[in-house]
Amino acid sequence: MQLINATHGGTIFGDIQRDRGVGPHHPKRSDTDSISHGVTLAPDTRLAQLIRAPDPVNSFHVQAVAQLGADLVLTLQSDDGLIEGFESKDGRLVGVQFHPEKLPGTTWDALFTDLVEKANG
Repeated sequence: MQLINATHGGTIFGDIQRDRGVGPHHPKRSDTDSISHGVTLAPDTRLAQLIRAPDPVNSFHVQAVAQLGADLVLTLQSDDGLIEGFESKDGRLVGVQFHPEKLPGTTWDALFTDLVEKANG
């Protein structure tokens, strides 16, 4: 997600705890084995069509998107205000900050279904 954002001219926070003053988003920076948190889904987006009521997401990052790149639309935000997801204006590109592959059986399975459908054209 961060690389996609950078290729569109966006920026990142090098260290979200330092730069944004938020709590840890990586287990190695906390006293827990895992970190999860709620997210808010932006309406009228491709992601909102796929995920009607988002399950909490996992968190394994120190860096995060600061400023979205050109032609990217905010789709998902953490409870502490970090960008957790975006998509291109045409909805063909979807990027998320968390690891949906580690959340099987949740609403995030729809991301993989969508990816396969796009690949099959």
